[in-house]
Amino acid sequence: MGSSRATIHRALTVAPTAVTEDFVVVSDATVTSYQAAGPQHAACLGCGAVPNGKIAAARLREELQTDWWSTTAANPDRIEVTRHCGRCQPHTVHAIACLTCGDGLLLTGELAELARDTDPQQLPGVVTDRLATSGWQWATTSYGTGWICNRHTTAQPPNPAPAGASR
Repeated sequence: MGSSRATIHRALTVAPTAVTEDFVVVSDATVTSYQAAGPQHAACLGCGAVPNGKIAAARLREELQTDWWSTTAANPDRIEVTRHCGRCQPHTVHAIACLTCGDGLLLTGELAELARDTDPQQLPGVVTDRLATSGWQWATTSYGTGWICNRHTTAQPPNPAPAGASR
């Protein structure tokens, strides 16, 4: 190109930034432009963190693949699904993992507290209903008894957990 790096950097417009670890917090306009560009330039929707390198971008993409389920005080019977980076993730968490592949989702907030405060692996009704409508099934396999995600369930009718059994 024939121009020095200093000349190119003087010509670039600079967004206000604050560097923290591997992420850069930028203005809302920059986050919106990154989101419009597509998943290869993803920013965290929770805090606006934008990766500042290939390794941080790969880590952010991986973190944003996890679903975080929560409810609000205004509507405790409705599950809200959000995604967070490692920087803004909630800290009250209960994991639900598929017995076959280990993938799953995370309950947060009141849902996590309810799941922890009951019998082992007993989930709130709103969670079990949503899992069942999403294609998850309660089953006994060679790995144990628990939830199997919709990628490993067959076209068989759902196998609900027996009354009184832990879900």
